[in-house]
Amino acid sequence: RSLHKRLMASGHDRPEVDRCPICFLLIELPIGKHSNVNSCCMKRVCRGCSFAAHRQGLLGRCLFCRTPFETDEASSLARIQKRVKKKDEEAINHLA
Repeated sequence: RSLHKRLMASGHDRPEVDRCPICFLLIELPIGKHSNVNSCCMKRVCRGCSFAAHRQGLLGRCLFCRTPFETDEASSLARIQKRVKKKDEEAINHLA
């Protein structure tokens, strides 16, 4: 086997939540710096997909669920708390 294949096979797997739901690529570490969490669906979208959407004119909406973004922190927090009440694990983890 080639050195590249041995090196790629010897590492640990990263969790599925470390992948962007749009492009399915792993998000660079540190994840918080290279991605954004959308309060509407609690999906973490990489900055590359956000940049591509911005260039195509998709502004003001979530790239995953197409919900309009909240304009203030209070509305965003209320949306996350609503998801927490529905036992959404990602929302609970985000507030923790």
